[in-house]
Amino acid sequence: MVLFRAALGREAGAFEAGRDHFGVDLAMSQSHVSTDASNGSGRGGARNRAGRSGPRPDPNERTGSRQRLVKALVSEPAAPERVLAELARSADWPLADTIQAVAVSPCQGAPRPSEESHILADWENPEPYLLIAEPDLKTRGFLLEALRGRTVVIGPALPRSDAGCSLGWARKLLALLPTDAGSKTRFVQVEDHLSSLLLLQDEPLTRLLVSHRLRPLTGLTPVQSERIAQTLLAWLDSGGVAEAAKRLGVHPQTVRYRMRRAEKLFGPDLRDPQSRFELGLALHSLRLTAEVRRGRGRAADTGLRDTHGSQTQTQTQTQATQTRDARLNGL
Repeated sequence: MVLFRAALGREAGAFEAGRDHFGVDLAMSQSHVSTDASNGSGRGGARNRAGRSGPRPDPNERTGSRQRLVKALVSEPAAPERVLAELARSADWPLADTIQAVAVSPCQGAPRPSEESHILADWENPEPYLLIAEPDLKTRGFLLEALRGRTVVIGPALPRSDAGCSLGWARKLLALLPTDAGSKTRFVQVEDHLSSLLLLQDEPLTRLLVSHRLRPLTGLTPVQSERIAQTLLAWLDSGGVAEAAKRLGVHPQTVRYRMRRAEKLFGPDLRDPQSRFELGLALHSLRLTAEVRRGRGRAADTGLRDTHGSQTQTQTQTQATQTRDARLNGL
């Protein structure tokens, strides 16, 4: 499940008085927020910098603050605003109203991109991610260049309080994508896959829906069940026999035959709007889960082939070394 933000009234109790787990003195941070507000640089100004009028922070302090801030922005429960303001000031980072999360596939040994002032990154996390303040077209160009050779899922730009949701959706979609070894750079937008994410957010509930709505197919053979399911989905999506036949690449008479059989199996459900809606959801969910399984299966096969090829190459090299040493020893 994605991370949802807790209400502010519940958030305050999660942090100790004095110094919280992000390493920020709360009393001190409150004074900075007050100063920022008087200077017109409090929350509400895009790309504002908390305490910007003061001296620039020490580089070591800045690095540490950026590492704490990137975690605080997506933490559960959410960090208080005064904590974020103090961390942003120390990190020399614009405390933006809008933040976009980017989930990045782990890539062992890959060089880390050069640091950009408006981009925070957590590369130490097993699931690396970036947070971008007020994203624009230039940011995408930077990501394309900096994250070459990785699979990258770009979450939606959301209000700062929902940065965790953007990251959660991006990670969920990244987990659904096949991870082919040695694949080229791949950029995916969460906003292009919202319906798929919605259907796969609660997989046990999705399985229950599929089981409930597609129960009439259980008495068929696997081949018959698949054909009826594919035909039903094409028919529901297109609204007619001719278009469904075109999508499936079969004769319209074949679609009519299968639909007559589907009507016998599903009865009045095919004429009830609510039942047809749920049937469509179940069929789309079934297709999506099958695609995810196939993608993961291909990735696993690729990994096994790569591993086997690497082992074979290593064995060949070892045998060559042993033969060479034997010659040197006169054997």
